[in-house]
Amino acid sequence: LAWLRALAAAPRHPALETTVERAVAIEPLDVEVVIAACAALNAAAARRPLDAPPREGGPEARAYALARAALDALGEDDDSEAAAYLAENAAQAAHALGPEHDAEAVAAYERALAILPAKGQWWNDFGVLHKWRGRWQPAFDAFLRARARLGDQRGVLWNAAIAATALGEGDVAAGLWRDLGFPVRLSSGGMPIVDDVPPRAVRVPSRDAGYGFERGPEQSFEVAWVTPLSPCHGVVSSATFRDAPIDYGDLVLWDGAPVANDPPVFPLLEILKEGDERRLRFATIVREGDLAALGDAMPEGVKVFAHPAGREVEGERLAYGKLVVPASVDLASVRQKLEEVARGPKGHRFAIPGLYEATGPSKRAGQEHQAWRALERAALQKGLVEGELRPETEPS
Repeated sequence: LAWLRALAAAPRHPALETTVERAVAIEPLDVEVVIAACAALNAAAARRPLDAPPREGGPEARAYALARAALDALGEDDDSEAAAYLAENAAQAAHALGPEHDAEAVAAYERALAILPAKGQWWNDFGVLHKWRGRWQPAFDAFLRARARLGDQRGVLWNAAIAATALGEGDVAAGLWRDLGFPVRLSSGGMPIVDDVPPRAVRVPSRDAGYGFERGPEQSFEVAWVTPLSPCHGVVSSATFRDAPIDYGDLVLWDGAPVANDPPVFPLLEILKEGDERRLRFATIVREGDLAALGDAMPEGVKVFAHPAGREVEGERLAYGKLVVPASVDLASVRQKLEEVARGPKGHRFAIPGLYEATGPSKRAGQEHQAWRALERAALQKGLVEGELRPETEPS
């Protein structure tokens, strides 16, 4: 039993899962052994970020099965301390198993806290479950209960500030940031502003964008940069290039626990408000300085983001990118400037279907889709990229 409890504090131990199985095989009906085994398995599962997609066969699955079986053996009406600890372990494991097990996680936390309501850490963990499922009022309520029992612990206050921000309770969030030592003021809209928070890298779930020659994983993550307004919310300041739920200009909320370091990378929690910018994908074959020249030629406020593909050959390279156009800028003026650049002495070659879909006519938009494919064929012929054209390689 002591060894199992020690493993919960050493979740990286290579023999953790085999040790748990041996212990449970020897004492399958010993509730204390099962609780310690589940705690060790949940500690191992907690090493995995909460924004990671659900997996099969992880330690959380075994922890849930063990805790659930022990609870079933005790019966639904058992209100012993052992039942509370088993329910809390079942809740942790069900949370780690993903959204499909959300109802089981909620029910298990409710049972555990009905028996032992003084457990402040359990209230915080219950709040974390609600936070990751976007249930902000229950999350905030749980964090307040955790604070009442644990005092002003930094993690609890931070979680409460996140939830208050998500709820639009700016004055409450500001008070919590002050309790954490941040100098804070309220914006004209009543939201907390903390100056001098450095730029943040926020990762978001993403899918393959369906164009280009690179064949990345169908489901993965993409990292975007954010200009913070507070330690947990801010405006996306870079474009995303995969199929991602956020883009330049969106107001987003992120968690306080990084999922990577150097630099710290924080997981996205929610989009608070979508930006009103138009984001227009383009493909181009460029030489050094061409993209900077394009940016200089655009109307004020238009941003150019691009990333290279393949390799440079004789000074040329294929690049994919986005024009980000504020709502206040007329797309016709962007089109005019882009066409002036294309007619210039360097003869830049761009394909930007979305711009022509928005400005018309439809025939011209169709030609732009054809131009996208022609650019990629040219890149293949020039040796700028390797591979094959996708069946439908231009963006929709």
